[in-house]
Amino acid sequence: MAATGTASIEYRKFKMNPKMEYRRLGPSGLRVSSLSLGGWLTLGGTVKGDPVKDIVQAAFDNGINFIDVAESYAGGNSERE
Repeated sequence: MAATGTASIEYRKFKMNPKMEYRRLGPSGLRVSSLSLGGWLTLGGTVKGDPVKDIVQAAFDNGINFIDVAESYAGGNSERE
């Protein structure tokens, strides 16, 4: 969900990639990719703007649906980007 005042991006429905391994997340039944996209050193820190959108889209296109961001990464910018 985009915050008020941020640039909007086009969202596409996520499709599982048959080449990606997925695992069940505990009793929730959610299936998450065995690989994740980490945002600690990149998203919102050293990488900003359009390249972030390209990185996240490439992750989705390759079956990654597990993205690690936290409010403390890059002073909160990892979540915002």
